[in-house]
Amino acid sequence: MKLKHLPLLLLAPTLAMAQAAPSAVTVSALDELQVSQKTWGMYTTLGLNGFGVGVVHGWSEKWSLRADISTFTRSQSLSQDGTNYNLDLSLGTVGVYADYRPFSGVFRGTVGALLKSPSAQMLATPSTNQKITINNVEYTTTNDQLTGKLEFPSVMPYVGLGWGWGKPLEKGFKFVLDLGLAIGSPKATLSGTGTVLGTAQAQADIAAQQQKINDDASKLPGLPVVKIGLGYVF
Repeated sequence: MKLKHLPLLLLAPTLAMAQAAPSAVTVSALDELQVSQKTWGMYTTLGLNGFGVGVVHGWSEKWSLRADISTFTRSQSLSQDGTNYNLDLSLGTVGVYADYRPFSGVFRGTVGALLKSPSAQMLATPSTNQKITINNVEYTTTNDQLTGKLEFPSVMPYVGLGWGWGKPLEKGFKFVLDLGLAIGSPKATLSGTGTVLGTAQAQADIAAQQQKINDDASKLPGLPVVKIGLGYVF
């Protein structure tokens, strides 16, 4: 081997690396582009809060953002022991969530908030001369009415676990399962009107009964959330 060719041999590996570099840069750029791509999807759910629809935004391989609305209402009238009851139940919610996948798979942890919370209302109309017990005191009613309402806070923090959605950046049909707790205790309000229930003594007993209900309700940690569903990511 002639010495005059030695510099070329020494430079050969460097030239080969230089030729391969553009290809490596191109592959890296494609990877970054794929990671930076974000997806949108829609889903429907069925759970304790009724039927719901929502949207999901895949932010990265680990993070996604969601918002949904659910609705369930029911009204019922019944009569028991001479008292007519009208019940109205509204379990619909509006929620916003952030999902994190620690293993970049189907398992996820979720934090968020419910911005509209369930409530229940009751109207009790005892028959004339019907006895009704409030705060352990018995009253004989005459054209009286007792109304009650139970409401959760208007904004409730949410924590939960979920399965489904897979990788947020992958398109196609997705299964949804959420188990969680909206944190906050309900609050009850009672009021009475009429000849008997409008008296000062009855109003004091109604207030005392309301306080007892709220003392018991304050022991509740929050509202359980269970729902399953199906979605599609575009």
